[in-house]
Amino acid sequence: QESGQESTPSISSAEPESLGVDKTDLDRVIGQADDLDLSIYTQDSVQAMESALSDAQGVQEDENASQGDIDEATAALRNAIRNLEEKGGIPLNLIIAVAAVVLVILIVVIVIVAVSSSKKKKKAQEAQWVAQQNAMRQQPQQNRGYVGAPQGGMPQGMPQGMPQAVPQRPPVYQTNPMGPGEGAGETGLLNSGAGETTLLSGQGRGAASLVRVRTGETVSISKQVFTVGKERRKVDFCISDNNSISRTHAQIICNGSNYYIVDLNSTNYTFVNGNRVEARQEVLLKSGDRIKLADEEFEFKVF
Repeated sequence: QESGQESTPSISSAEPESLGVDKTDLDRVIGQADDLDLSIYTQDSVQAMESALSDAQGVQEDENASQGDIDEATAALRNAIRNLEEKGGIPLNLIIAVAAVVLVILIVVIVIVAVSSSKKKKKAQEAQWVAQQNAMRQQPQQNRGYVGAPQGGMPQGMPQGMPQAVPQRPPVYQTNPMGPGEGAGETGLLNSGAGETTLLSGQGRGAASLVRVRTGETVSISKQVFTVGKERRKVDFCISDNNSISRTHAQIICNGSNYYIVDLNSTNYTFVNGNRVEARQEVLLKSGDRIKLADEEFEFKVF
């Protein structure tokens, strides 16, 4: 029995405290701290982290450290790493946010400039076109009939024997004078500017007209440049009851014995026999052609 007692090892009171402890998490956090580039952080935050690292390394080397000591040292070092502050620079996430805002603003400015430039270009083209049409109205119509002879006879240089212009008023369609509930919005044919519209029956120019298919109205084309649209003060034939028509939608131009249609950059386009007319391009018309201004259909006739 004595030999058996001598062979039994004695267990120290400190050994149970070291059993079952886990330093894996502590080792990993210490490794993270060792890999940091401390040169980019402020001195105060680095000192706090180094102090926590020193304490953690002490616990790591202590064979008698309890699990509570290990967990406490691990948490302190992890917090110290999180609390490291970078020196004086702007945080990366803030830089990214500012860059994104600047990019959005730049895109908006580019879009606004492009839209503004497009509108200015369109207005300039329209102004140039109107000036050309006004010039065509004012110049003498030699070799294709004379429209609007002034008082006092034929102008100088006019070939002898040319038929003189006969003043004639075109038919005028006016809106119903009743209240807005009756006849409102009918199509009106208006004179443009001061003076009378003059028709010429000679020099190969035939009488032309538009027949509005939906209503059966017949409108005489009584001018060399005949404008159709919905803005009364700018057109010769006003279509006020169709919002698809542009303010100045199209023009029909007489050149000698030929008639041409020109789309004035309208919103819903102009079509001849189902074919779209390109803006500002003259398209020759023949008697019987079907013309569509947006969704309003007409038949063109020459007599």
